[in-house]
Amino acid sequence: MVLGIRLRVSVGVVVLALAVAGCGSSSSSSTPTSPTVTPTPTPTPTTTTASLTGTVSNSSGEGISGATVTVLDGPEASASVATNSSGLYTFSSLTTGNVNFSVTAAFYQDSFGGVFIDGTNTLNFTLPRALVPIGGSVEASTGERLVGATVTVLDGVNAGETAVTNANGDYRFAELASGNVNFRASATGYDDDRRGILVNGIDSLNFSLTLIPALTITSEIVSGGPGTAIQDWRFTVTTNQTFVSYNWDFGDGQTLTGGAVQQHTYFRSQSGARTVSVTAVRADESTLDATLDITIE
Repeated sequence: MVLGIRLRVSVGVVVLALAVAGCGSSSSSSTPTSPTVTPTPTPTPTTTTASLTGTVSNSSGEGISGATVTVLDGPEASASVATNSSGLYTFSSLTTGNVNFSVTAAFYQDSFGGVFIDGTNTLNFTLPRALVPIGGSVEASTGERLVGATVTVLDGVNAGETAVTNANGDYRFAELASGNVNFRASATGYDDDRRGILVNGIDSLNFSLTLIPALTITSEIVSGGPGTAIQDWRFTVTTNQTFVSYNWDFGDGQTLTGGAVQQHTYFRSQSGARTVSVTAVRADESTLDATLDITIE
């Protein structure tokens, strides 16, 4: 009777063991879940900036004040600064890298250049003068336009260049370097006129020349001649001025006041060198003198 009880207990233990074994086999066959990994954020790059300085000068090495330096590309495109009284400019902060610039200044040609911005490089510019025309007229102080007068450039890069007035008394230079320039106008029989102007392609320059006072005496024998007892001479004054009277001295002690043409008689007994002189008198009583040496034979 006891044996039967033990048998039933053993069978129950086996069944329980098989159940437990079955549960263990089912658990080991499932796929494990991987943990979620959070990505490391990419750092935002830091923009690097640096300053840039330089000079803007003319072809003579003189700094140009008030020139405008402009950024042409990159993050600061269109930013600009002006040069100081010494021609120096400064950009305090530009993004590092290759950058191009332009430079403009009144009376100069534009210039362009580029540089790598790194805080150590500089960028200098040399601007040539802008080429512009200039013209005008040359006339006498009386208002008459002068044909064939010469206008000469006295200084600057175009020193020595000339232009000649046309039939209307006008002259023209097609291209001169802009800036302050001095000129001289000259014409035969006139005093020179010197003037200066800012050559800018807009303004003109006119000259007024004063006639150089001229007074000469010419002579001819109208009757008699060398060796004859009586010789008649005619004297004529040539001038570019206006006079009201002429005071003559014929060199033989004879004088008179009259016109610009006079006839005078010499005798062979007065042979030898003579100096004929005339004093021309203007309406304001100012005078001009002339002489002529002759020989009575």
